[in-house]
Amino acid sequence: MKTKIFIIASLLTLCFFNWSIYAKEEIRRGGELVYLQLAPVDPRSLIQGDYMRLNYRLANDARLPFDQPSHGNLVISVDADHVGHFERIDNGAPLKDGEKRLPFTHDYNTRVTPDSFLFQEGQAGFYSQAKYGVFRFNGPDSKVLVGLADERKQLIEPPPAADVPTPLTRNGNSLHITR
Repeated sequence: MKTKIFIIASLLTLCFFNWSIYAKEEIRRGGELVYLQLAPVDPRSLIQGDYMRLNYRLANDARLPFDQPSHGNLVISVDADHVGHFERIDNGAPLKDGEKRLPFTHDYNTRVTPDSFLFQEGQAGFYSQAKYGVFRFNGPDSKVLVGLADERKQLIEPPPAADVPTPLTRNGNSLHITR
């Protein structure tokens, strides 16, 4: 009996995760394109490897008071160039046409999630010129961060890792990879 329950629970868990992945992939393929302007932050983590901490300009534009709840949603509007702009804090009122919701957390700073973008080690130089977070939205609430873009809104796509030259230094009779 316990084995049957375990198998059923495992199958339900796998179905849930597969459905979640499928839903995110559908957003990536066919969602509405929205660019969120970035503000600079330090791009390095010893635990996670190379990544870029994302800080969005619209979070800075929100200027939330200290008594604001610790989390909620920002309402953004999207202009003709597909750039998102802060409109107001979501108060539960129906959204106007073209408005979207972005979840935020608030302590001393306002952070919009996702607030990091991971990439392969050694590719920080490619992403250092990022000016926009590129999102795909499916409706007002479902979103996926699909990449980073430069000032011309061109998606930054570094070459495959095999094509990126690895710096080598000579130490005595052997070569060492430097990073």
